[in-house]
Amino acid sequence: MDLISGTDLNLALQQGPDWLTILMQLVSLLGTTEIYLLIITAVYWCYDTRLGLRLALITAMSGWANDILKLSMQLPRPSWVNSQVQMLNLKPELSFGFPSGHAQMTLPFYGMIGYWVRSWKFLVVICILILTIGISRLYLGVHFSLDVLGGWLFGLFMLVALILLDKPVSDRIAEWSTHTIICTGLVLSVLLVVITTLVSTGNSGFSIPPGWIGVDHTVIPNSVLFSLKNSLMTSGFLFGIITGGACARRLSFNVAGRWVIRGGRYLVGLTGVSLIWIIFGVMTHGMSGHTGDLLTWLLGVFLGIWILYGAPWLFIRVGLNG
Repeated sequence: MDLISGTDLNLALQQGPDWLTILMQLVSLLGTTEIYLLIITAVYWCYDTRLGLRLALITAMSGWANDILKLSMQLPRPSWVNSQVQMLNLKPELSFGFPSGHAQMTLPFYGMIGYWVRSWKFLVVICILILTIGISRLYLGVHFSLDVLGGWLFGLFMLVALILLDKPVSDRIAEWSTHTIICTGLVLSVLLVVITTLVSTGNSGFSIPPGWIGVDHTVIPNSVLFSLKNSLMTSGFLFGIITGGACARRLSFNVAGRWVIRGGRYLVGLTGVSLIWIIFGVMTHGMSGHTGDLLTWLLGVFLGIWILYGAPWLFIRVGLNG
């Protein structure tokens, strides 16, 4: 049996009881953008701004890198090649399969939290969490074993690189002016958008291979498979993080305070996040073309600026500072 790139393991895992399916769906949610945002905001506003900033950077860079890898590798998902494999995910997966975004992003994201806390017991919990999320992707039939292993490998590389480069890069950026940091962030964000666009347009002639019997090209056309939406938002989020972080250096924001104060911060801040998400969601609904792309990018920008600068500025003004 091919347990690496075949569907044997997916089929074996899917023999479990119904309650296990629900559990795997819930576990899989811990590797989604929404959960990352909830954790990033909680950490940045209520625990440690330095860790929160790094988690935000990991989310942006890893999310963009995963899109590029998927668009470049163009590999299928298990249910696309074997009709016996059920896609049990809560929402359909309409992108290519390799590498697993959940595996690639959870390892550096939760791994950085484990590295920051510096507790062996907590690190064991983090390792179990990362492993369980990876298994959930196999159980739900959305990834091959190779997808998950590849995601962990890329994720580990990103985590190690960030840890090694953290201090020298941070020390260098600390000497830059706010204007220089913002301009650098804009150039970097635009560069990521250009790279993604070139990769996407370069594969415009892609056609579904005959063996992908589970893919209906009328349901998942090339415009969906090679969508720029995720990479545009992560590129914008990266610019927003850099801009917000640079401006936040002028603030006297402090994460300390009683839990009622921290809870108040979190609720007020999440209200802002929700409003931004809803407003841009309404504006981009049914919209395509360059205008839709720009609004998607701006959604990421506004989220990043709000989390790192807008919300802390508001906390200080309304008496929720530490």
